[in-house]
Amino acid sequence: QRQYLESHQLAVLGTGKRDGSPQLSMINYHFDGAHIFISVTSDRAKWTNTRRQPKVALLVPDGRRQLVIYGAVEGITGGPARDAAIAAIRAAMGNPLSPDADMAAFSKQLDEAKRVVLKITPEGAAEARVWRWHPTQSLEDQPDGGVIVRFRASGMRELAWHLFSWGQQVRILAPDRLKTVMADELAAAQAALAQPQT
Repeated sequence: QRQYLESHQLAVLGTGKRDGSPQLSMINYHFDGAHIFISVTSDRAKWTNTRRQPKVALLVPDGRRQLVIYGAVEGITGGPARDAAIAAIRAAMGNPLSPDADMAAFSKQLDEAKRVVLKITPEGAAEARVWRWHPTQSLEDQPDGGVIVRFRASGMRELAWHLFSWGQQVRILAPDRLKTVMADELAAAQAALAQPQT
């Protein structure tokens, strides 16, 4: 997931309108290894929608492949954090600030343009931190915003069934037996779907 996000810049952002219906917007983004940053103006619906409902979805396409991220938005309205995020977005799009850029003037320009930033924190790690996986579990936060969950368990099949519900948000590091069970269950599901309808 991290490598995929880092190698792309274009995505579709899904936010919620006041009436509950979805709004989709094509955007450019920057991923810093933990959060996704999007530059918008404060008079756009994307900003208004996320102020009212901070839960969003982000679809990053690549031909027939895609990655879908669900997360929560924090709005950054100004200051060094806003300026640095927009500078990083510009650099990701191939338009970096010059090394001797006047940051005070740059910040003023962003203020005049009503530029703000949506900072998205992907949900998977946050959910994993509060989920009760097992009485023996321990959590280890990672520099990229992820979390490693460790515990001892014997029911590999039941655990595999639960992990399916996490989709692309989880990666099995060990044991190999659990990876094998997951692969077998996936193969069985694919075989069942391939059977002709009667």
